[in-house]
Amino acid sequence: MSDIQKTLLPVFIEETELALEQIATFIQTYRDGTETDEIVELARRAAHTVKGTAALVKRFQTSNLAHLLEQHLDEGQESGDADIEKISAWYTELCSYLALAKDGAEEDTFEAAADSASDLNSLLNEADLDIINDFALPFMLKLHQAEEEQHEVLRPLCCRFFVGGRQYFISIKDVLEIYQYESVTYLPFAPTFVVGLLNIRGVVVPVVNLAVVDSGSSSSTDLSASYAVVATSVNGDVAFISDTIPQLSMKTAGHHIEVASFIQDNKVQA
Repeated sequence: MSDIQKTLLPVFIEETELALEQIATFIQTYRDGTETDEIVELARRAAHTVKGTAALVKRFQTSNLAHLLEQHLDEGQESGDADIEKISAWYTELCSYLALAKDGAEEDTFEAAADSASDLNSLLNEADLDIINDFALPFMLKLHQAEEEQHEVLRPLCCRFFVGGRQYFISIKDVLEIYQYESVTYLPFAPTFVVGLLNIRGVVVPVVNLAVVDSGSSSSTDLSASYAVVATSVNGDVAFISDTIPQLSMKTAGHHIEVASFIQDNKVQA
């Protein structure tokens, strides 16, 4: 088991325990004839969560079982019917695999096939967008938001990202979220490095291209397919675009962006 797997495993176990409770509730209420559409949907989402988080820590047999369960619940929602015995069997197997994870034991077969992915970044590059968008970023952000005493060992130090071939990092205390966007709103008369504005749930945030800041010229960054690291400081909020999926990391690397000073020195405002 790699170091990154060991680091993420406690969070995976916590998430899976909660998800299995919701699946167990569905099974019990289905047998009692008291299940509701909400309970079914919560169970489906729980299976979806286990599928993605298990893949991130390379528990591929767990992920595969959860995928089967999610598919069956999807089909059951459409048809109004479900094979409760099959669901119960999958649930029991998932509980067994969770027990393995708690003991620190690896899964076989699927686990061995994943040895070539040496770290989380490699795994994310091979994962589909469903797993990236739904699980990778929220899963890592959960580490950031973990209570200090309970999960201090898990807390990352920074958010690292690349723009124009150069790596940057922002202290984790300044990171609000990692945001994937389709487009930005053009801001007339703004400095060339301010590529526009993002409206994030009603909050307008200026978007900065650090490649332009450093080079003083235009950049070839594809703004229609970028991620943004949304950061905060006493001087306001700002979003820094990234050419790749930003990573929360236990180690700093690249050029440090001190958010408050950057906003003040460059007079960045929404």
